[in-house]
Amino acid sequence: MSGLEFLKKSISLWFGYVATMILGFFVFFILINILSPEEYGNYSLVLSIIASLSLAFYSIISDAITRFSTENDSPLYYGLFLELIFGFIIATILLILANQIENIYNKPLSMIIRITSIVFLFTPFIESIKAFNLGKKRVLKVTIINLILQILLIVLYLLFFYYNRNAIFAALAFVIANIFTFLFILKYISFKK
Repeated sequence: MSGLEFLKKSISLWFGYVATMILGFFVFFILINILSPEEYGNYSLVLSIIASLSLAFYSIISDAITRFSTENDSPLYYGLFLELIFGFIIATILLILANQIENIYNKPLSMIIRITSIVFLFTPFIESIKAFNLGKKRVLKVTIINLILQILLIVLYLLFFYYNRNAIFAALAFVIANIFTFLFILKYISFKK
């Protein structure tokens, strides 16, 4: 890759991340201003659990997909397979332990946990495709995926909060945004292997 091409792709990636961060700020603004403090606290607690588990299980595999995808496409399929296994295991554990987690925090979290745990069935696809495209130096595709997810979150939060302003509806919006993002990225996956 030439220096100019590297510079262009780096700037594109930077702008994409800045745009995603700005949209993320709007997501945060919507959540904090529409949900009550208690509802926001419950929802953000569950999202922090989801984010921690995602980081713990997906980041290493995604890094491997990015690093080795320059050689061929097989790291995408193997990495996706591993992430799907971990996603299924995490979703199952969260579904089973939702009441125990609720008791630990002494907050009404079990329904929010059950709803958001569904996201672990779709996140492997999203994270694998983003990592694969980064490895192939297709920064625009990564940016588009990130932006689509954030825009969907904004639209769905506003839509769901129009009907009901509670954390369960926020969790539903979060899951549906991830499902639509998954449907968008399906065109990048070929199931030939």
